[in-house]
Amino acid sequence: ILKSTEACKNDNFMVIDAMAGIGSFVIPLMKQCREGINFTIIANDWNQNAVQDLKTNLLLNQIDQKDLEIHCQDGFALISQKLEKIDKSQNIQNVYLIFGGTPGETEHILKDNLVSYVKTCFEKQIILHVFVTGRNSRKMGRLMNELSRENGYRKLAVKGMNFCSYYMKFEI
Repeated sequence: ILKSTEACKNDNFMVIDAMAGIGSFVIPLMKQCREGINFTIIANDWNQNAVQDLKTNLLLNQIDQKDLEIHCQDGFALISQKLEKIDKSQNIQNVYLIFGGTPGETEHILKDNLVSYVKTCFEKQIILHVFVTGRNSRKMGRLMNELSRENGYRKLAVKGMNFCSYYMKFEI
């Protein structure tokens, strides 16, 4: 994710890792983000044990948590809540969504929610970046292509990053 974005070099962005687990993406991202820029990183997992392990890993890695929110709830509901609460005063220009999750479960839930996320970002003039990782990424990549075509959203970028990652960027 760090290699594929310029998120940590730009100001005014939000990252939501909906299924953060123990922090495999959140910890490296927090280490790369520069002091003095406006960003928010939200880590979530429905599993309380994973959230506790994430907190432990943040301490072990000496990560400053002032720009980090940690939640233990349904990731898709959390994304909807956070996108709805973004207002112009925050001046957020890019939102990065990260999805891992269980193959077979994540894709049908994401299909039900992705159109809503894109519409919300489009209305708020925010560029939406979607990363799908793990064993379900190829299937999700096809699904994301299909969804954007049937709903008329312009994709700025769609690419398979490697065998287990997929990225899509929706333009305003």
